[in-house]
Amino acid sequence: MQATVSILIKWIALVVMGVVSVLAIALAFLSWQSGVEFEKKIVAIRDAGLPATLADLATERMPSQLNAVTYIRRVQSDAIAIEEELRSIGDKLSENAVLTEEELTKIAETFSAYPNLLPLIEQAADCKEYRSDLDFSKLPGGFLEEGIAKVNGPRNIARVLHKYNALQISRGKFDEAAKYGIVLVRIARHAENEPTLMSFLSAVAVRGIALASLSETLQSGIVSPEMRRSIEAELAIDEQKNAFAKALISERAFGNSYFEDMPWTMKKLNRNQFLDYMQDRISNADAPYSVFMKPSRKGFGLLPLSSIDMVQPAINSSFEAWTRNRAISRAIRVLNAIQGSDALVHSENIDVATLPLSPEAKIDPFTSNPLTVKKLEKGWLVYSFGRNLKDDGGEVALHQDEGTKP
Repeated sequence: MQATVSILIKWIALVVMGVVSVLAIALAFLSWQSGVEFEKKIVAIRDAGLPATLADLATERMPSQLNAVTYIRRVQSDAIAIEEELRSIGDKLSENAVLTEEELTKIAETFSAYPNLLPLIEQAADCKEYRSDLDFSKLPGGFLEEGIAKVNGPRNIARVLHKYNALQISRGKFDEAAKYGIVLVRIARHAENEPTLMSFLSAVAVRGIALASLSETLQSGIVSPEMRRSIEAELAIDEQKNAFAKALISERAFGNSYFEDMPWTMKKLNRNQFLDYMQDRISNADAPYSVFMKPSRKGFGLLPLSSIDMVQPAINSSFEAWTRNRAISRAIRVLNAIQGSDALVHSENIDVATLPLSPEAKIDPFTSNPLTVKKLEKGWLVYSFGRNLKDDGGEVALHQDEGTKP
């Protein structure tokens, strides 16, 4: 009996060793196969002239006086100080509350105490280029930490200019408010040059504040024909490029470097899944909202999609926020065109298709249908159906719809 048990144990040990050997061979094969697939993907990315790693995102140095980031960094401390002094007013503005005369006076006095602020912001906006000053030679963790420390510069500027423009609107200086709304759109465009989705979401927030300021200006008073042309020209620029796709490309490079040093086969397979998924998202960056937000979870590898689950919420949030800004921007362009025409502004009904704007400016980016235009007692309501893809009657304040309202 004892001999039988001993033989059985030996056979079990041999079977276990055999299974372990087979698994080791299988893992080695999967590791080799994933490595081959990975190299093909990297070659394809680089053949397309795109960055494949974090280090590839680095750009050549340029004279600091020509780089918008120089002036954004210089103005940040003053912007933070103003924010702190006007914090309670900022809270009221975020709630669309009416400011008192005392609060408006405080805004004016605060800006007078920082005479270099507005000129530096204008210098930043007027720069032709923005080149990041982040250290792309760092490991991904250190790079991310540095990015978090620096990402708020444009947002500080945006919150400060929103307060300044509230003062100009209250004083009836609508061209001045529109001017700095345009300045802030340019700051947002510069901020979109920072890599990774984290920075992109910050840039989206800056653009959102810029668009809110322009909407408030146009809905509050009359701007000059020259300023109307400037608003249209500035907002039209962003229809010619896909900042979201650019952000995804940089996120892919960052994510690839994040996986690069992971030695285990399972993690290598996750890296390949990640690259496949990111390529799918980049390829669909121009897709309608309803299509993009329902991505297939098939075809990105055999393992549980842990690497995809990590990045998918950030991608979807970024796309939704970017689409919301596009909707508001187009609504502002439509409102601007209506207000700029005596015939249109006194009409009762307007066919959006007949407006003298480029075709994309009249389309709801959420539904791909024309934007909705309604005449109200105090002016024009222009809106997109928003993320629920339903007409909620123009409830833009609650973000059920997205657009501009008196």
